[in-house]
Amino acid sequence: ALRLPALLLLAGRDRIIDNAATRALLARAAGADIEVVDYPDQTHSVQFDDPDRLVADMDRWMRAHAASGAPACPDGADPGAAGDCAAGARREPAGSLRPSR
Repeated sequence: ALRLPALLLLAGRDRIIDNAATRALLARAAGADIEVVDYPDQTHSVQFDDPDRLVADMDRWMRAHAASGAPACPDGADPGAAGDCAAGARREPAGSLRPSR
């Protein structure tokens, strides 16, 4: 179950990510706070194709969620200095597709 807000950025000309499969997966997270931003003319590298729009979209989303007063972690847990919501949380190596535990 998805318990935290999520921002998903989908590039319309992406040859790596299957956007239809991604949207189908998101549909299974009914009721979750998920926003999808489409970049129809961009490739997988949105950060290089249109960095100004990407930063503006991320900034808007983060400000909106900060303004809502919603806790950064489930149940208002303190993320601590490392930014982890759960005590003993660990981070997966860069590039890993497995979620942090």
